[in-house]
Amino acid sequence: MFEKVNQMAEQMATSVSRRQFLGRLGRGALVAAGVVGGFLAFGSEAQAGKRVCGADSVAYCAGRVVGAPCGSPRRPGHCVGNPCKCV
Repeated sequence: MFEKVNQMAEQMATSVSRRQFLGRLGRGALVAAGVVGGFLAFGSEAQAGKRVCGADSVAYCAGRVVGAPCGSPRRPGHCVGNPCKCV
C-alpha cells in the first residue's frame, strides 16, 4: 500500500516534493474523515421527506413540519396528522 502511494506521489509530483504531496494527501484524508464523521454524528437531524402542515391545519401548526413543537408553555405538544393538529 505504501509503495502505491509512493508511486502516485512520483507520478503526480511534477513540481511538488513527496513530503508536500503526502502532507496534502493526509489533510485531504482528514477532511474526508471529518465529513463522514459529521454525517454520522448529525445525520438524524437532516431527514428528508417531512410533510409540512397545510393552511387548513390548526393555527399553531399551519406551515410547520409534522412533529414540530406547538401549543403554549402551559400545554406544549407537537403537530401531527393532515390537516395537522397540536397534540
